[in-house]
Amino acid sequence: MLKKAIGFITSPQKRNKIFSKIKYYRFLYHHKKRDLVLPYPPLNIRIEPTNFCNLKCVMCPQSIPIQRQKGYMDIELYKKIIKEIRNFSFPTNVILYLGGESLLHREFIQMVEIAKKAGLFVELNTNATLLDENFAVKLLNNNIDTLTFSFDDVDKEVYENMRVNASYDRTLQNIVNFLKLKKTLRKKTPFIIIASLKLLNENEYIDNRLLPQVSENFKEYFKHLPVDLIKCNWAHGWAGDFKQKGYYHYKTNRIDFNGDCYLVWRDITISWDGKVLACCYDLHGDIILGDLNKESITHVWNGEAMVNLRKKLVKKDINDLVLCKNCVMLKGEISFF
Repeated sequence: MLKKAIGFITSPQKRNKIFSKIKYYRFLYHHKKRDLVLPYPPLNIRIEPTNFCNLKCVMCPQSIPIQRQKGYMDIELYKKIIKEIRNFSFPTNVILYLGGESLLHREFIQMVEIAKKAGLFVELNTNATLLDENFAVKLLNNNIDTLTFSFDDVDKEVYENMRVNASYDRTLQNIVNFLKLKKTLRKKTPFIIIASLKLLNENEYIDNRLLPQVSENFKEYFKHLPVDLIKCNWAHGWAGDFKQKGYYHYKTNRIDFNGDCYLVWRDITISWDGKVLACCYDLHGDIILGDLNKESITHVWNGEAMVNLRKKLVKKDINDLVLCKNCVMLKGEISFF
């Protein structure tokens, strides 16, 4: 109905903006009411092509390693998921990454093609180590909407100590080559984000109300290239995973902390084998809410397991949920390394 109601708007960009606002305000309304059964589908569908990764970054659960069977999503399961999503009342964001490096999936470009043909907004986050010219051309030709490069504002030695198995020089060149190609082809998409992480040791003082800043030297790498956003964040604690590695965990009074979780009111997270996970931080698969080999997204979204999880979060009854009770969103803590 809503698609038809604003069908007179010919600009896809304007239509998507209208849809996005309606979806967002609808989600905020029902989250504030603490509704357990939701009258809308998830705003974001996070699909994991694979949880294999070619790196072992020290700030990622891959280095622990992930306590979940590894594999690659079957393309027929993926088609089934996309077929359902395309029939939602709103265009939906499909985020094609979770616990691994998505470019390792042999059919990843086909996954992008399928989602774009279904009229969906497609996002990818990549460490860019595998982003050769072949991948670059195919991603640009398939009009992927948002592309985030995980590349850190540090020197070569620190970068290669953080992102184990990666080459600083080669990765930087991959990113620059992609940006030059986008500029040469005069492509409007994807929206390009360069996301850097900052690690701290126990002797460093941090005013946690402020995000770390990207250096001017780092920005110079991408001067005159089509980068839309360069940002930097503190490394995440991954629900306490890194305490066992001896990294430092600081309790802080965050100005953005409200002791609340909104993810299961907004997103659904699908692992490579079709299992629905609690959220994008559940890389170990601690909380399984459904199985899309047997169920639909709509059924899981308002199914018993998801409703019970929302109920526990509303009541703050999370002591038996390892993932949630150690989460920075609920405890007001943030991890630094």
